[in-house]
Amino acid sequence: MTATEPVSGDEDRTSRFLTAADPLRGLIVPMVLLLSIAVVVIIAISWFAAERLDHETENRDVALARTALATEAERLGFLAKDLSFWDEAIERLVILGDEEWADDNVGSYAYETSRVGLVIVVTALGQTRLLFRDGKPYRGKAQEFLSPDMLEFLTRRANAAPMEEPEPVVSYAVIGGQVHTLAASAFTPESGVEVVTQRRTRPILILASALDTAFLEQISDAFLLEDLAVSLALPDEARVYAPISARDEWATAYLTWDPSRPGTRLRQDLLVPVVISLLAIALLGLLYARRLARARRESEAISMALERERELRDLKSRFISTVSHEMRTPLATIQAATDLLDHFGNRMTAEERQKEMDTIRGRVAAIDDLLGEALLLEKGETRQSVPEDLDLAALIRAQWQNNLPSEGRALELTDERTNPATVRFDRRTLNQIIGNLLQNALKYSSAETTVAVRLAETVDRLVIAVTDHGIGIPQKDLAHVREPFSRGGNVADVGGVGFGLSIVDRAIALLGGSFSIESREGEGTTVTVLLPLSARKEPSR
Repeated sequence: MTATEPVSGDEDRTSRFLTAADPLRGLIVPMVLLLSIAVVVIIAISWFAAERLDHETENRDVALARTALATEAERLGFLAKDLSFWDEAIERLVILGDEEWADDNVGSYAYETSRVGLVIVVTALGQTRLLFRDGKPYRGKAQEFLSPDMLEFLTRRANAAPMEEPEPVVSYAVIGGQVHTLAASAFTPESGVEVVTQRRTRPILILASALDTAFLEQISDAFLLEDLAVSLALPDEARVYAPISARDEWATAYLTWDPSRPGTRLRQDLLVPVVISLLAIALLGLLYARRLARARRESEAISMALERERELRDLKSRFISTVSHEMRTPLATIQAATDLLDHFGNRMTAEERQKEMDTIRGRVAAIDDLLGEALLLEKGETRQSVPEDLDLAALIRAQWQNNLPSEGRALELTDERTNPATVRFDRRTLNQIIGNLLQNALKYSSAETTVAVRLAETVDRLVIAVTDHGIGIPQKDLAHVREPFSRGGNVADVGGVGFGLSIVDRAIALLGGSFSIESREGEGTTVTVLLPLSARKEPSR
């Protein structure tokens, strides 16, 4: 007993140590949670601070751009006032029309020193007295550069200034695809000349300066605006812009640039440490997440395998049902022919017996074709086409009389073609199209109604329209009737599994054509087939 007591004491101490360590292990989850919350809070604060910094920087840049535009407008307005409030300028420009003096003091001078690309002197009667373009005299009229509305606006606003001192008016216009700042000022005698107090229309001076590359580079360098440009359309949300407009005008254009976004750059700089912190936290839950993901993948794989198994089983069942459904008509024909030969063969002539034998052979060939085409359709394949010259109307009548259970019902065949030539198509494929459409028309309409077939043509297309006056197709089912095994919801106990139109769709595609369906539930259905007339042969006379 005494020999085991030390061991018992050691175990007791170990047990007490583990018991004391249990609360520490229990603190791991709260510590991880608190750390995660702290990181999220820091990220959120940094995010909102960066967003606010970007917003304030954008507002500051817009204010700077507006200031630059206002400064440019004031500069041009001051120049216009200075030139129009000058007695010698009034005499030389308005009265005498001295082009040489105007060139030295206004035209080339203003172009070289102040980037004034257009100088126009307009008389009180609205006529162009002098015009300089890019510092050179121009023999033209102001209306070539400014709209009548803009000229009327500038004249009216400039003449609204007091008669004793001009007050320039500033606006903007697009001239030659480029935005220009406009400044207009009424010619007014300097002080010392007798002031005319009676209001009258005065000649005006119009200056235009383009917001060109030099202007944009000057603003970009001064205010650190990146990729500065002038846009006639409203820029997208990715760029910052300031409208170019006078106080009471709509925006003529927009001064636009790439946002500097210092807050975004700050977030990018913080991205690495934040990602490291998040990865460290994510590692704590990695094993659990992997186990959950593995279990979910296994569950999804099992579900997908079961779903595929169900689909394959359903497809197999539908395929067998479809083949059986499509074989009933030829088998019934074979049965009828064999019954005739069995019961009345000794009374029939050789020609009649041969006709019944040909019918049996034809139905056997039809069954073989059906099985082959059904299998090819199920595999998404097709056989090689063999085009031949066909009498379309005769082919339709033969389908109606020999291959369909028409039971004496009337077929209304209308040939609207101006030149009923023989068409050239693959016989088996065309028989599939016409046979399935006529069979559907018979199946889904009552015996008292007729089935109509209309033949027409366009420049390069053959038109075959099959119309019945039966139960129609519900609108909600029209989009799916071309799919295999799809049927309308109103077919009730009418036999079939929805294989016909999928065969028609595939057959028409093989011939390079298309078809459309127009249907009203309870009124009937019209299927219109368009086939390319790649080759044709004139009927013999």
